[in-house]
Amino acid sequence: MLTVLCVNTLHAPLNSTQPITPVRVCQIRHKADSVIM
Repeated sequence: MLTVLCVNTLHAPLNSTQPITPVRVCQIRHKADSVIM
């Protein structure tokens, strides 16, 4: 079973002159299914 988690996070740049931009982080997790194939 493959599950994709997408989280919207705010990316604060090291340089304060740059605006804060929202970054969409997607993580793919592989869950072991209890069902024996």
